[in-house]
Amino acid sequence: MEVNRYEKSLCGISKSVNKKGIGIVLVCLLAGLAFWYLLGAISEVYHYTQWKVKSDAIVDHWSVEELKADQFVVRADYQYAYQGKNYKNRGSVGGVYPNPWAASEAKERFSKQNWSIWLDPKHPERSVFEKVFPLKRTLSALILLGIALYFVILSIYLRTKNG
Repeated sequence: MEVNRYEKSLCGISKSVNKKGIGIVLVCLLAGLAFWYLLGAISEVYHYTQWKVKSDAIVDHWSVEELKADQFVVRADYQYAYQGKNYKNRGSVGGVYPNPWAASEAKERFSKQNWSIWLDPKHPERSVFEKVFPLKRTLSALILLGIALYFVILSIYLRTKNG
């Protein structure tokens, strides 16, 4: 009978240790994911801040490209000048369209407009049509980081409380 109690207590301890181990692994994975997502957001914000100069662009060619099923974008091959040097680039305009007809309609609308681009003065070969702050990515990263910090602090609290 004593052996059974001992085995039960060992099983109870091992289950408790396994639960703690799994919890620590999950908290570490969540913290790693939050850190990775935060690095991506920081990178996008950094790139956003580098688009400092606005320049006129001449669009040579418009096209509609399929990203995947039910996702289409309008792309433009364009050229621009910066500090006396000419550059060529390719970029997307507008958002993602659910079908090729909507993208073609947008392409026709875009082709009638005059366009300017944003460029990085340190690397003028890099340019974009639309300078858009990565708000969704930044807020998602901050929320994920907050959740991860909550669970890290909670696990530290529970460890100190339970000994």
